[in-house]
This record gives sequence, structure tokens and C-alpha cells, in this order.
Amino acid sequence: MSKRSKLLVMQPRDRLHTVLVTRTWELAEFLDEIASAEFIQQDTLDTRVKSASHVWQAKPSVPPMLAPHVNADHFRWTATVRWNDDDFESRWRIEPHALKQTLSCDGVVTLSEAVGGRATQVAVDARIDGLNDQQGVETIAYRIVFVNWQKLVEAAVRRLANE
Repeated sequence: MSKRSKLLVMQPRDRLHTVLVTRTWELAEFLDEIASAEFIQQDTLDTRVKSASHVWQAKPSVPPMLAPHVNADHFRWTATVRWNDDDFESRWRIEPHALKQTLSCDGVVTLSEAVGGRATQVAVDARIDGLNDQQGVETIAYRIVFVNWQKLVEAAVRRLANE
């Protein structure tokens, strides 16, 4: 099942697309919960379609007593984005390192012009595979995904404000 979230940001679509899609890993410094994001590779899949991958490491937020028992991979994931230079839609795949075989999140992010081109509507459609079918687990997982997308978009806006 897929779920959708929408945000409106006061940045032109082309500028937001550049930092949010084509240079996502550069936003790590604007996110308090992120220790690092490392660019891995970018590929040109055909004359217009590009793909980029990056590895993210979150700062563990666990009680000190549990910290020695928590593997860093529980806070690490690989993000891959694919986009076409001709439009403002991108496809994402997030794979956590700790649960690589069982859990993944795919999504489509669509950037639409708003407020006469002075703003952008960001629509995020996400699908999480590998969750157990309990409604509470699913609700929490989608909430985490959409809160983090909102933080990523806000980081992009802060980055653009500094340029």
C-alpha cells in the first residue's frame, strides 16, 4: 500500500530540484539527526535519465546503557534516486543496512510549481515493503518516513537560503 504526503515550500521548483534530488547528500549538514551522508556514485542510464546513490548515517539516539549493544548499521541506509532531466519527478529507494533483506521503502517525489512559480508543492508517495501487517507498526513507519521527508525538504530550503 502506498501513502502520500504533500508540502508547500517557498522556493522555485528548479532550484529546489537541484538540491533535493540531484545533490541530496549535501543536505546532511543541515540535519541535526544525521552524522554523515556520503555520495557513492552517479550514473547516466540513457541520454536523459540519471541515477545517484548515497549512504546516510544517523546519530544514534539510544540510552547510554544500550549504546554498546546497538550496531551502527541500525542507523545506516543507502538511498538511490533516479530522475529524468526533462521533468520534476524522481523515484527513490531507501534500503536500511540492518534489515536489507526484509525491509525497503520506495517512493516517487513530484515537484509542482505553485504560487505563480515562486513556490513548489512537494508530493511524496511512499511504499514500505517488509513491514509486518500490524496497523500500528505500519502507521509508525509511514509517520517516520514522512517526518524525515519533511526534514529533508526543510534542509533543502535552508541550504537554498544560504546560497
